[in-house]
Amino acid sequence: MSKRNPPCCDDRVKVRNQSGEEIPPHSFLQAIGGETEESGDPVILVSKPDGASSAKYYVSGGDPIPDGEYAMACDPIHLVWVAVSDSEDFDPPATIGPVENEWTASQEGTGFDCLYVDEDEDLVLITEVDIAPNRCFIKNVSGEEIPARSFVKVTPLEKLPAGQWVVRGAKPGSDDDAIYVASGKDAIAEDKIGVGYWIGEVPVWVKQAPSTEIVPVQDIGPKNGEWAADGDGTGFKCVGQNEASGLVLVRIGGAAPGSTVIFRITSVSEDCCKIATATVIAASCSLRIDDDIKVHDIAGCFFGGLAREDMVGVTGIATRMKVTEQGKDLVDIGCLTDDPYAAVEYEPECLWVVINICCDGGDSEVIAMP
Repeated sequence: MSKRNPPCCDDRVKVRNQSGEEIPPHSFLQAIGGETEESGDPVILVSKPDGASSAKYYVSGGDPIPDGEYAMACDPIHLVWVAVSDSEDFDPPATIGPVENEWTASQEGTGFDCLYVDEDEDLVLITEVDIAPNRCFIKNVSGEEIPARSFVKVTPLEKLPAGQWVVRGAKPGSDDDAIYVASGKDAIAEDKIGVGYWIGEVPVWVKQAPSTEIVPVQDIGPKNGEWAADGDGTGFKCVGQNEASGLVLVRIGGAAPGSTVIFRITSVSEDCCKIATATVIAASCSLRIDDDIKVHDIAGCFFGGLAREDMVGVTGIATRMKVTEQGKDLVDIGCLTDDPYAAVEYEPECLWVVINICCDGGDSEVIAMP
């Protein structure tokens, strides 16, 4: 058997065999924990695979590892060689992986792409499937199982004894400034570690709550006490949908409280001159907005000196704020309806609240400020 893996790959890790038997060359190793040597160097404890697709696996080099001994292993995010059973025929490209109570790769396993077969050595060249720059590992601290394809709230990150950082994942709550990741295609048992994905410009799949209707492209997000995506949630944008599987494709979107934009008014509500539709012309660097927004003069200080026909084209600044019912009542004053929010069919928890407008007027070039 050739010695092809360490030191050929960059992401080598020190492992200790805790399987109770000798590890053969070029084997799948399942991480089961970690320890720190007296020198301070991290060591990953490994054992024989149990076939769990959510587990973290490494691959040993060309020498056997006696039980209880230390060795170097490779992380298969890179191309590595792993042994296969001589009873199986492999025809790349194919998906393979570890199976329960076996050191070798099998076509009954998943999680890895088989790219090349060396029949003389009974080795295959593999790399992990779906390696994405936004991938992370989630440690479930929610007190219950995290379902597959779910919103997971990030609590403080944790550094494992082996040196890896993991996201401590909790169930979505009511805090508006929370950061979220999404769990992968497998559920994560309580107190276990599984694969997840940071949600940013790269979209990820999340389960849709069965009680809500979601249509691309709209703002969605997690709901207090629920794992699934909800049409009443905010902070994310639905950019695709698979109705058959009940999944929606989401990326970062919408706006969190405190986000700021510069806007230009394009139209005014017929029923309330304190609510206008506007185009975003500049925004906070972390904010991405594709659609027009509604801006609200909650204080009544900015739109009050303008005739409706003079408001179109006015430029101003708005920030995302949580507005109380008392604040919404202020908008009612001077409106042509008792319920201006029903008139514009827009009543989220957070509103774009006007905090300033330019002194130059809109399209009619009147002075806008009272």
